[in-house]
Amino acid sequence: MNRIPSKENLTIRGVQLASINCDRCGLRVESSQHILWECWTAKAVWWAILVWLRIPFPTTDLSVQELLGLVANQRGSKDWRKLVEAILMITIWVNSINCETNVRKTISLLSY
Repeated sequence: MNRIPSKENLTIRGVQLASINCDRCGLRVESSQHILWECWTAKAVWWAILVWLRIPFPTTDLSVQELLGLVANQRGSKDWRKLVEAILMITIWVNSINCETNVRKTISLLSY
């Protein structure tokens, strides 16, 4: 999970950034966990997906691994669970790609 080029991970690797706060919400440090789950924009995406899949949205903060475990324990056929897992993995992948794009834009702005 720490391979995602979040601002926190880039700073740990020595990249100088003007701010390590999340570009989407500006409220917290942009960590991998924040990008994928904690940020309110990520939560909105997860909420929409879980509602669409008719899975109750957790009322407590969960890690991404706990969210995947919650989904894995839902009732349904093996094929349904595999489909849901694929949807969740695609959502995680898209969020990480969006993060990488934002970080590249930030780095290119700092290099001028």
